[in-house]
Amino acid sequence: MSSQPLPAKLSPDLWEALHGIKSIRVYAKGAKLFQQGTEVSGVYVVESGLVRVLLPTAQSRLQLLEVAGPGAILGLSETMSGEHYRVTAEAGDHTTVAFILRDHFVDFLRDHSDFCMQVVRLLSEDLHGLYHKFRNISAQTSRPKRAQPIPSHDQSLREHLLYLLRGGGAHADFDAAIGDWPVQLAGVKVANFPHTAWMLLEHLRLAQWDILEFSRNQKHVSPPWPEGYWPASEAPPSEEAWKASMTAFKKDLRVVEKLVANPKTDLHAKLRWGDGQTILREALLVADHNAYHLGQLVMLRKSIGI
Repeated sequence: MSSQPLPAKLSPDLWEALHGIKSIRVYAKGAKLFQQGTEVSGVYVVESGLVRVLLPTAQSRLQLLEVAGPGAILGLSETMSGEHYRVTAEAGDHTTVAFILRDHFVDFLRDHSDFCMQVVRLLSEDLHGLYHKFRNISAQTSRPKRAQPIPSHDQSLREHLLYLLRGGGAHADFDAAIGDWPVQLAGVKVANFPHTAWMLLEHLRLAQWDILEFSRNQKHVSPPWPEGYWPASEAPPSEEAWKASMTAFKKDLRVVEKLVANPKTDLHAKLRWGDGQTILREALLVADHNAYHLGQLVMLRKSIGI
């Protein structure tokens, strides 16, 4: 087992199991581990030093999203989805990382299904970390006065939210997770996993629809919990139902994005019909909930062999 300290987010058994497929890389201050837009190569686990994670903005500038220290895991979402890196990571100090090639990591998860749910948890926990960063931005944002332009930090927050809702940060993209899923496998279950793809898709659609309607309609009545948020069957009743569910999910997600992007939407005002909820909080809830269950779909498709 490695003599390096255990990364805070990895269980000891997972970290030890990964020891055989990792390599050690050392970066000088300012050197890039990976750059936004480049093809994903694998996962980086910071063992010592600091890594600056930089987020691209609409103004073609890089904004500091976080400084990652020992134990941080970088590139996990992109490694699972196979997409290009969505952020840039550069060494903020003399930095040592453990690097795992994407193919080796994916093969490892395919051969060790017992670790798959740990990876799903990591994807979700990373998103919770982003939530606190958004809250810090929110605390610095004052409500814009009438006839005055929206402050740049408010626009930056909207851009961060849209980035997150569209599959950025530490979670999978909807189309990458389920877009090409064969309908004949939509009702398949695997060992030690309680849901099928159809169950997860419908749960995603119903929950997102409920959050959206609550955010914009004070007369909305949520379905009963939990039965109102899950389908009645493990498999879709037809191919048309499967396609309709995916279409409805993406349509509602676009509406959420428009609500966030609209400069007339006050992200911070409490909804009059709620008990403390804001559009900011509900948008983050959509992103958080989607990230968790899309991660489950990624693990499920790998277990099935799609």
